[in-house]
Amino acid sequence: MNNKINLTDGFLDLKINEQLPQFRNIHKKEYELIRVIKKLFDKVSHSFVGQTISENELYLSTAIVEINKLFQSAVVLFERGLLESGNIIIRSCLELSFKIIELTKNDDFIHDMKKEVNSEARSTLNIINEKKLYNLVPKETVDELLSKLNLKEPKFKINAIQLAEKNDLLDAYIIYRLYCNESHQSMATLSEIQIFEDEGVRLNGNLRLEDFSKAIYMLISVVVIPFPTLIEKFSDCVELKKQYEALVEDIKNTFEKQDV
Repeated sequence: MNNKINLTDGFLDLKINEQLPQFRNIHKKEYELIRVIKKLFDKVSHSFVGQTISENELYLSTAIVEINKLFQSAVVLFERGLLESGNIIIRSCLELSFKIIELTKNDDFIHDMKKEVNSEARSTLNIINEKKLYNLVPKETVDELLSKLNLKEPKFKINAIQLAEKNDLLDAYIIYRLYCNESHQSMATLSEIQIFEDEGVRLNGNLRLEDFSKAIYMLISVVVIPFPTLIEKFSDCVELKKQYEALVEDIKNTFEKQDV
């Protein structure tokens, strides 16, 4: 994005949209990779169409559609200079990648996901009851919802590090931990704020070319994590494997040249 652009209406300014065609042309190679990844996710999603699928596969197919949407959302944010917001989505993509891989390999994982949902819902409803926050949810509704939950089950939380370790993804887990800083608004999120003694604190609303390349490299590195496992599941789709292998080579060539 042109560093001299004057965004009088912040990130809502239509001047950003006017500059996008030129910006995308400058980053033509990155956008080619983005489109290939989007199409690969589409192809995997299409593999479920017309098939009799299990409950596990039903959630898996939904998760694949979701990570594809999140991936595209992050690109839209990054190209508009919203690095912090895009980084939050990278964290979500990593968490979803761990679950997609486990769902693909383990048919029983759906039961853990149900237990987690049950546990979180029960905890929230109990807080509403305890603090009498019936302006949010009427007591009758809270009691009705609690009656449908298994109240005897202990608290349960899916552990990201256990999923990562089980599937040899500890490197990805460390990246996930780092991006948690962005999601939880820790002091680390101040990395994108510029401080000037005479001018106070100012948000950096312009995106340098190298910032975009680094952000897209991280995003792409994260969203391709589930592909080897998905390709193994759909091993009869030879074309999918060939396209993925070509994608890996293109990613390497593109970002090695840019020294990202």
